[in-house]
Amino acid sequence: MSPCPLGLASQCYCANRVSAFAASERPAKTTVLLLAHGSPENPDQIPEFLSYVTGGRPLPSRLVEEIRHRYSLIGFSPLP
Repeated sequence: MSPCPLGLASQCYCANRVSAFAASERPAKTTVLLLAHGSPENPDQIPEFLSYVTGGRPLPSRLVEEIRHRYSLIGFSPLP
């Protein structure tokens, strides 16, 4: 078992895999982890931004264009 970076020991997935959750007698809880990867500042930066988000894995050009379209609908993001 590795130490939990969040200090949750027996409750942490990263320390105990899934087995700690299955063996628990306490009621199940749902947790949502939100991450922000920043945001591109303009449409030309979208492919490079997506490359960072996916760890360099390529995305189909159709998906990149869909994301470019979605950003244009919201007027881009305040995150940069």
